[in-house]
Amino acid sequence: MGCQPILNIAMVWLLVRTLVLLIATPGQLMAENWDASDNPARLADRLEIRINNLPQNGQSRYIPWAGPCWETFRDSINTRWAGTSSDSAATKYGVAFGVSGVADAVSENYGIDRYKSSRTNCTQNSECDSSLGEACAKRTAQSAGVCIPTWWGICHAWAPVSIDLPEPKIPVEYNAVRFQVSDIKALLSVSYTRASARIAGERCDEDAPALDDHGRPESSECRSTNAGTWHVILSNIVGLDGKSFIMDQRRDGRRSSYPIWRYRTTRLEQVTLQDAMRLVADDLPGTAARYLFNATAVSFYHVETAVDYIVPSPPGRDGFLGGVIDEFTRTTTLDYILEVDADDRIIGGEYIGTSKTSHPDFLWKATGRGNADAAGGRIRADDVMHVYALSTGQAQQATPWWIAVLLALPLLGWWCRRR
Repeated sequence: MGCQPILNIAMVWLLVRTLVLLIATPGQLMAENWDASDNPARLADRLEIRINNLPQNGQSRYIPWAGPCWETFRDSINTRWAGTSSDSAATKYGVAFGVSGVADAVSENYGIDRYKSSRTNCTQNSECDSSLGEACAKRTAQSAGVCIPTWWGICHAWAPVSIDLPEPKIPVEYNAVRFQVSDIKALLSVSYTRASARIAGERCDEDAPALDDHGRPESSECRSTNAGTWHVILSNIVGLDGKSFIMDQRRDGRRSSYPIWRYRTTRLEQVTLQDAMRLVADDLPGTAARYLFNATAVSFYHVETAVDYIVPSPPGRDGFLGGVIDEFTRTTTLDYILEVDADDRIIGGEYIGTSKTSHPDFLWKATGRGNADAAGGRIRADDVMHVYALSTGQAQQATPWWIAVLLALPLLGWWCRRR
């Protein structure tokens, strides 16, 4: 008989596993009422959308860690966060790994020099536009600079790396250079500046968007993220999977990437069509015969959910911050109606009360680091991960066992043919 049957069975099993990963099972995401940009499937696959199957609270297994956004006007990770007599993370990296021009490359890619030909020249803050949050940004030892908004930075890199990797724990001595925890966070963050992402929702750049007759933003960009999309993604990724994702909380053109780590649904109450209409459209009497916002919905739930998320830490706050994470935890509470079809599947939703104009702009998560080498290739990903591994004491992550089986199949086939 030989071992060929074993090889055939293994190949069939791997094919079936691949198909299971690609095809959603019945009862999962098949809703027809999501806006194309708001569809929860844009952020995650194989989502559970039956309202009674979704947990009312959840927490990420690993708490995202607090780290700086390494603001552009401070010249990104060229910031000498430990004082003017200290070296920046960029300078330390160059010395430890024998790479020249790191500080200049950081400035050209993420810092002040990136905008030296496109922003207003200045020598003092009064020459900049305070209404835009600008400050006169100057590189170290230079007397002139350019006007740069103080909120620009690489929060979009800190947020996903704080989800993907455990927090650095201890300082590292490498080639006679001492990397503090904040230095390691800086290097990790720049390695995520080109991370690829999946996004649900649209970007709203209006501080005070025009409202319709029911008090909702008129533009689809400022109405997103849909309340049903929000609930499905939150309860699947955090509640069922025990993972985290990122929300953009601001709606005024400024970006704010915050990783979510836990939530609590404090109200989940089925209400009548009339009550749902009254809560969403408070300009209408509570005697409506039909629901105006989703013709497919047959039942409605009034939901209040409190969400805890992590905010950045200041650059000068060094060390492992996991023990004091409450200092960097903020809470937002959202109030909304969930729209449910005849099969108890969530197919949409509407925010109510103040949540109509104060809710997450869009939701996202990184899917990979992209070109992980940073600063035009001056900061190498392998070097950064080596220092990081020394800080955490973690061994390289093992290859998933089923991938190991896949890689072993050619060897097994060769062995079978030899018998």
